[in-house]
Amino acid sequence: MASQQKQTTNQQDVLYLLERPTEPFFFPKGDKKAVFDIPNNDYLVERFRPVADDLTTRFGEDSVKIPVRAVTVPDISLPMQLGRRENFSLFLPRHREMAARLIDIFLSKKFLSPQSSPWILTL
Repeated sequence: MASQQKQTTNQQDVLYLLERPTEPFFFPKGDKKAVFDIPNNDYLVERFRPVADDLTTRFGEDSVKIPVRAVTVPDISLPMQLGRRENFSLFLPRHREMAARLIDIFLSKKFLSPQSSPWILTL
């Protein structure tokens, strides 16, 4: 039963990433005010790296911390060529290539959770 509870928790952790996806991942998400506990600055966008230490303690004790372990980030240079606020369309061949690359990366992973795949926070 404990393993089933753990699995549900991991699934919920991934769902937190989809809540308000345009906000940074270190903002509280969901009813439990979940915050991703990042081990180092590698997953932060350049503009947030100088304040990384302040981000870990910013939201207090009432938030649930989701641990993220350090792993090597796969090559996501192709999908990252599309800006965060740019429009995306599968009708554009270049965008289809970007989507196909991301799908290949996601399907090659055994588990999709912030603990096993923290690089998804960088997207």
